[in-house]
Amino acid sequence: MTNSLDDVDFKILDVLVRDSRASFRQIALELGIGVTTVIRRVDAMEKKGVILGYSAKLNHEKLAGEVGISFFPICFFIRVRPGYEVKKVIEDISKTKYFEFICYMYHVAGDFEIAAMAKCLTRKGATSLIESISRIEGVERITPHAVLETYKEELGPKPSIVKEFLKDLGG
Repeated sequence: MTNSLDDVDFKILDVLVRDSRASFRQIALELGIGVTTVIRRVDAMEKKGVILGYSAKLNHEKLAGEVGISFFPICFFIRVRPGYEVKKVIEDISKTKYFEFICYMYHVAGDFEIAAMAKCLTRKGATSLIESISRIEGVERITPHAVLETYKEELGPKPSIVKEFLKDLGG
């Protein structure tokens, strides 16, 4: 496996993960490199598909407070009936009216085939989401769990942490 990203690329990625609105100039100043270098490297990482896009990181609790609601986060696990394709079940879930409340969905190994996390607007909304998924053909069992408190919520490790672990693995 060749690693075409170097230390500078990882530092740029760290800044963008922390603040996707950082300007090329801000990144260059923070890292002590030229603006043209930042532009060229970001463009290359976008073309390679390392950077897929940019988004805002929301504090859902504050957002909910601003509009006078509270989110009801749940995680749930789905067992798919033998003989049914997991991808087909996921496709059918994506067609439900509650799909947009699902933040993460994974095909997993273990006692269940699908693991997911949703942020519903109410307990009743969470119940409706679970009930709609349980009616999908191929769903054998769904096991929901209410989230009581969130301690950490990130999309993944910082790029520089990934690089450090790769070094430890000899990569």
